[in-house]
Amino acid sequence: DFEKTPSGHMRDMSETASIGTGGVAVDMDHRRLQDGPAGRLPLHFLCGAEDHTESSVEICKQLLQRYAKGVTVSGEDGMLPLHLLCTARALTKHSVEVCALVVEKYEHLTTDEELDLRPLLLVCQSQSLSAHSVHTCKILLESQGRQQARRRMARRASMSSAQKLKWLPLHDLCRSDMHTEHSAEICKQFLNERQDWASTPDDDGFLPLHALCAAPKHTKWSLEIASQLLVTYPHAVEHEGGSDKCR
Repeated sequence: DFEKTPSGHMRDMSETASIGTGGVAVDMDHRRLQDGPAGRLPLHFLCGAEDHTESSVEICKQLLQRYAKGVTVSGEDGMLPLHLLCTARALTKHSVEVCALVVEKYEHLTTDEELDLRPLLLVCQSQSLSAHSVHTCKILLESQGRQQARRRMARRASMSSAQKLKWLPLHDLCRSDMHTEHSAEICKQFLNERQDWASTPDDDGFLPLHALCAAPKHTKWSLEIASQLLVTYPHAVEHEGGSDKCR
């Protein structure tokens, strides 16, 4: 037998279990809450929802109104609400709205911290990039640009974010299994904001161009990305990946 859960999913009633002698049924949805990492707020679960809707956006507004600092809280796994949102298999237009709300609060509460490139990394690791992915990256990049500008005005010394990561979001984008028009659009955004990324190697000494050329399949959009990388950093063709020459 199946029944519809509050989230709209069909639940197999054979998967319910009883705990103790009280006969309290615990369904699979509740078990997923129990199995997740500790330390997560309701905002974490809202951001990590599989399918954001208009109601999700309104719930997010209420959560942020009552506890804006929640955007800076990490679970025991180190994941912020924004990180969970960016891991979605398929971002929707409402996911983009939630992202904008969270980023706005996060930006104003973390002015003294280093730029966090992990949200961009997580978006670029998706194998189903869309126009909503492009818009999400735009929101994240613009926020980082404003944070960098404030640091320069305040004369704060800031370590490059690239020094904290084994690779850049651009590397992940380039090593994708299938490059699409959305991949090319995101690459254009990256290089407009951070031209230095085209010449920045990962920890193994490989440039984004290496990652692109090593991708399992090349499309016309791979060609577009390669052209963008080469225009931005023509000497990439001369670099030998995995060697000190690339560092």
